[in-house]
Amino acid sequence: MTLRQWLAFVFVATSWGTTFFFYKLAIRELPPPAILLYRTVLGTATLAVAALILRPSWRAPRWAWATMTVFGLFNLGFPQWLIVWSQQWVDSGMTAVMLASTPLLTLLAAQPVLPDEPITARRVFAIVLGFGGVVLLMSRGLRVGELDTLLGQLAQLGAAFCFAVTSVLVRWRGGGMGPIPQALWAAFVAALFAAALNAALGTAPALPSLPVTWLALLVVSVVTNGVTWLLFLRLLGTVGPTQTQMISYVVPLVAVALGVLVLGEPPRPELAGGGLLVLLALALSHSEHRRILAERGA
Repeated sequence: MTLRQWLAFVFVATSWGTTFFFYKLAIRELPPPAILLYRTVLGTATLAVAALILRPSWRAPRWAWATMTVFGLFNLGFPQWLIVWSQQWVDSGMTAVMLASTPLLTLLAAQPVLPDEPITARRVFAIVLGFGGVVLLMSRGLRVGELDTLLGQLAQLGAAFCFAVTSVLVRWRGGGMGPIPQALWAAFVAALFAAALNAALGTAPALPSLPVTWLALLVVSVVTNGVTWLLFLRLLGTVGPTQTQMISYVVPLVAVALGVLVLGEPPRPELAGGGLLVLLALALSHSEHRRILAERGA
């Protein structure tokens, strides 16, 4: 990768790694549905400005619009609410490591519709290893008096499953639509979901009074939901998905470091052990993916 591409890589990984840290800051003042609404509305506005500047083509087949509608609901909407809700009880570093299981779930979700992602012995071992790490991460929640933590981690696992299925769906049925229209339409759908969720739960968001809350909302919306998302799409198009997905290794490290050093989250043994197993599984899965591509001459 060029220097510019490496800088983009570091920015994306760091930005996504700080998301859970800033969620923790925002949740001190705002309820989870309100945080989701601010994130999606401000993120949509950021992407709309980018669309006005770059003027992409909006021509796309109907099924592509339908695909991105599902993506908006079950990638940028519902699972993001699960993550914010869960962080009322689960540490930010633990959240990032739990969600690092997404590539392993994606591998399983891809089998029925993506024949170019075969299950091999190494991939089976990686999946088993990764989920062994997830079980270890959840072991604290299985103890007496930690039911809230367990429910939060189950919500995070549900969010990871949503991410996995929707990423496969976009690869399978998301072609024929440019990256900016994809991102903007999905963000708009997520904003509609967030507005409906707040209306249903009766949590009309008030304006935050703390500057740190405003900072957190601006980072997770304008930066993470806008600028970072566009940079990630650009990396996918220039350096390819194999190298871009290496971001999955960096995000948990950033989140754990911020959680321990800034938020004072304890470096629990199950976080270290489970996190190591998940990262080893990701490394093994990535290595196998590169081997398969090399055999195909890709």
